[in-house]
Amino acid sequence: MNRIAEVQGGQFFTNVEAFEKFLMLPPCKQEGCQAVTDLRDGRKYAGRAWDAGKQFIEGAYPDERKGLCHLCAYWLEMERADAKRTSGVVVQREYSTSEGVKVERWHYSYDEDEPMVSTQRRQMLGHGGAHWNIEYYDGRKVETNNLWCQSTIPEWFLDRFPVNAKFV
Repeated sequence: MNRIAEVQGGQFFTNVEAFEKFLMLPPCKQEGCQAVTDLRDGRKYAGRAWDAGKQFIEGAYPDERKGLCHLCAYWLEMERADAKRTSGVVVQREYSTSEGVKVERWHYSYDEDEPMVSTQRRQMLGHGGAHWNIEYYDGRKVETNNLWCQSTIPEWFLDRFPVNAKFV
């Protein structure tokens, strides 16, 4: 069997038939979406809407996310979650590469009701239970040993996630 294992925002394809079905899905409807499936042979495909076929149980994909690729749906969900909580952490990271300085914005979160967890094994905590000090630009300071990273924020979502904190 000819196998491909490509990823698009977390979606894996393990055979040619599944990938061909993916290519028949409409492109993501999120304005500015730049999600791309990179194939090993250099071909690229724009992000595809996950819900366009019958690959989901009815009602399993929220209506407001229909027509979106996984990556856009994920970051819109992060935006919604941040609007409900105060534990969304957005930091800017800069590092040197062979092409110059690269700047990325990263999203993290923790349980605002229990930022310091002592009842679980460290292996079950974010970052293995490592201790983090967060200083928000609004003056709040938080210590947590259960920090979870959601990833680098895609360029087309940067305006929705302003930098709001730093690690100290």
